[in-house]
Amino acid sequence: MLDLIINFLYAIFFGSQLITGIFLLIRTIKIKQLNLIPLVLFFFLNPLEIVLILFVGTSNIVNIFSNISLLFFIKFTFFRDRKSSFMYLLVSLIIVKILDFSLKLYIPFSIPLNFVVTSSEVPYFYLYLTLTSLSVLLSYPWLGLTALKYYHLIKAREIELWVKVRYKLIGYSSLIITINAILYLFMPIDTYDWEYLNSFIIGLLITINTTIFSIANLFAWVMPKKLKNYFNRHYQATVEENLTEEEIMNKVREDLDKKVE
Repeated sequence: MLDLIINFLYAIFFGSQLITGIFLLIRTIKIKQLNLIPLVLFFFLNPLEIVLILFVGTSNIVNIFSNISLLFFIKFTFFRDRKSSFMYLLVSLIIVKILDFSLKLYIPFSIPLNFVVTSSEVPYFYLYLTLTSLSVLLSYPWLGLTALKYYHLIKAREIELWVKVRYKLIGYSSLIITINAILYLFMPIDTYDWEYLNSFIIGLLITINTTIFSIANLFAWVMPKKLKNYFNRHYQATVEENLTEEEIMNKVREDLDKKVE
């Protein structure tokens, strides 16, 4: 019964990620905003991972690329012509993903576990949790902090308020899902589904954070017109009103270049 709650949240996660990916794909094709291609991949790879787990039993290959594509989105969107931590994070994440892939070929760990871990496999299980945690830490915090930094740079500009809300949603939800990096380390080793209370609590918290991130990004990227109008209810049109979002970002990049990192 308890696992139905988590499965329901996963269904919301699946649907919102897929809708966001489809919308961004259409937007990328329509206006040729090529920096969104890695983000499109990210939002398609996450639902694909769930489908593969359900029907194939493993998603090792897909799992390698989801967080990596997120790094490329951040680089091409916020740091296109500027120095950043991109290469350090990318190399570190690739190493983590290769180790995780190799480990799961040897022992097919999952969350929650679907087999009894022997005493000799215990160290490998905690290595698996550590690698899972590192995958989160090497991608989502950079997105969260960068989006919030971007928001603070455009906060004083006369830009439509819904655009500012977008980056607040992306920033704060990315920091919320980062909490999962800590939660993974507390995943029980002696439970094999969500029906056990200790695994259910950890699993529920992880799923809630993941769902918050997914829904926040859905509204950030697929914001309904009525919601845009609501956020813009006190907005006064100015000379910057006719700028596209890409032009706004170019102006902000110019501001960033003037600041010391």
